[in-house]
Amino acid sequence: MAKVVFQIDPPQILHTFRVDPGPDYKYSIDETDQDNYTVVDSDVDETVVHFSNLKLSADKTKVEVIDSSKTYEESKAAFIAAMDAKEIAAIKLDHADNIRGYCANKLQDLEWKWQRAQEQDLINGNNVAKTAVASEKQAIRDANNAHQTAMEALTTLAELKAFDPKDF
Repeated sequence: MAKVVFQIDPPQILHTFRVDPGPDYKYSIDETDQDNYTVVDSDVDETVVHFSNLKLSADKTKVEVIDSSKTYEESKAAFIAAMDAKEIAAIKLDHADNIRGYCANKLQDLEWKWQRAQEQDLINGNNVAKTAVASEKQAIRDANNAHQTAMEALTTLAELKAFDPKDF
């Protein structure tokens, strides 16, 4: 019978031991978090049941199979898909922040042009220079929005990793 280190919240199996790791085994780097882990018995063959298809029993004394109809490969594929979805969401969030930040930097870089345009328009008695700078700013905003939309349309990790949030 194997021993399994189980994290209670969020529930997940962290490690499987062939023998009990003993009371000195550190489940967590954070000493105050030790109560969030438990070592339980497991008679589940981990070559037949993927760890993502296991859960802690209600009495927190053993490991149980969540869905016995799932094969190892089905459970593994579902686990990988879930992990990929989490990574995709995190990368999209990061890219969106980077796109917004890069747009803000580009707009900030135009501030000197805006001040100069105000002076020129005052001297010339029109608003031609300010209109040109405003058009340039709008073009940056439009490119930002288009780049954000293009990034949101990406669906695979490979596409997102190849995507350059500053390329607009």
